[in-house]
Amino acid sequence: MSGPLLNITIPVFNRYHLTQKTLLALRKTAPGIPFVVTVVDNGSTPDLRERLVELHSDGIIDNLFLLPCNMGISCACNIGWRAVDAPYYMKLDNDMAATTPHWLMKLFRLWAHGDPISTIGPTFTKSEMEMNPGTIYSDDGLLGICTANLMGSAIIVPKVVSDTLGYWSEDYGLYGAEDGDYGARMNCAGLPQYYYDANDYFVNGGKYDNSEYEDTELHKGKEHAR
Repeated sequence: MSGPLLNITIPVFNRYHLTQKTLLALRKTAPGIPFVVTVVDNGSTPDLRERLVELHSDGIIDNLFLLPCNMGISCACNIGWRAVDAPYYMKLDNDMAATTPHWLMKLFRLWAHGDPISTIGPTFTKSEMEMNPGTIYSDDGLLGICTANLMGSAIIVPKVVSDTLGYWSEDYGLYGAEDGDYGARMNCAGLPQYYYDANDYFVNGGKYDNSEYEDTELHKGKEHAR
């Protein structure tokens, strides 16, 4: 290919150390699958934005967008999604650090055992891998069947899917149910969604709390519930 196979878009809002850890771990990835790193910052603190500019200058970040304020996770992710024309798009949260340089090649080898017109996303709950009928057992690991929706924290969507179903919905507020919405669209279209065991690929350094939103009017838990 002349261009990247995968556009990895990372939405960022605060979390200085986790963001840096995610980006540096990503750049240790073995280069077997060409990818670009697109970061969209949603109005983080000045020290993090300055660090992102440095990482962009150093080539750790390929494409950097600094939004003037928090425009919501879906909006940020869609900016990154549209910025790079690649056969595959990955939304990677800024608290998901890859644990091995070969994670991406390993993940695509696993996915190759399933239907190519599908999505694949993480679960940290091993029981979900075999919860639904149709689990695919292979030498490369397990592909679990998701009948609801995949978490958006490290999901991959092929262009052939997004060309039909579109991008993330921006109708759910700053922090909402965009991944649930996409899962509903996948189910309506009759397209499979696969789980992979995230414990084999990432360490999740974040918590579902409001710490990164201190000194803002946004409360993540309340926004998600709404």
